[in-house]
Amino acid sequence: MPLLPLVAMTLSPAMARSAMTIPAEYVGRTILNKPAVEEKVVALTFDDGPSPFTTPKVLDALEKHQAKATFFIVGQMVRHREKILERIVADGNAIGNHTHRHAYHPDEATAKDELRFCNQAIYRVVGFYPTLFRPPGGVQDSWTARLAKSEGMASIIWTGSSADTATTSPEVVYKNVIAAARPGAIILMHDVKEHTAAAVPAILDKLQKEGYRCVTVPEMLRIWDAAHRKAEAAKLAMKDKAAGRTSG
Repeated sequence: MPLLPLVAMTLSPAMARSAMTIPAEYVGRTILNKPAVEEKVVALTFDDGPSPFTTPKVLDALEKHQAKATFFIVGQMVRHREKILERIVADGNAIGNHTHRHAYHPDEATAKDELRFCNQAIYRVVGFYPTLFRPPGGVQDSWTARLAKSEGMASIIWTGSSADTATTSPEVVYKNVIAAARPGAIILMHDVKEHTAAAVPAILDKLQKEGYRCVTVPEMLRIWDAAHRKAEAAKLAMKDKAAGRTSG
């Protein structure tokens, strides 16, 4: 069996595509720098869960606001929390691999196990393997990051952070997320933090009042891809126009 199969077959093909499909441009790449995006969309991402205490609170807030997010799952956290993982997907959110034990700098052999065990934990519950990966700590040169990309996963970093590991204040988390919100932003949060879960309802209220739509990372990458193609087409049109003036 391949280390990281990309095709989800247990769920219906339509549901799997909706939740996890990413543009070909981003397959096997590190995702960090966003293109210019006009639409007011943000992708909230939550790492290190699922937690039986705080993840349901985050999911309740997302559901109330009809917002979507992406959860980067730690494999060893799934046991006895399968229903939470099922709900994450059933609610229309996306999921990604965040290693099995949150290892920052494993050797190559351990990294293979970190990826495989997390993928297996996810597959056993939801019936498909994730196409997204986030390296613990955002370490882009780790063995897990390199192997994930070699197997076709998109390694998702972030464009802004809640800095919720440096505070216990919901107000600080709120201010950091709102400050990081820009069209096309991918924002780092942790659903295992009580103060983060407490801040999410107010964050969603504020984002909605400012006209933002909260989307999953796969949807954001499709928006990025469209923005990139539009920018490239505009450049080509300008080049053709300039060439026409020169030849005339």
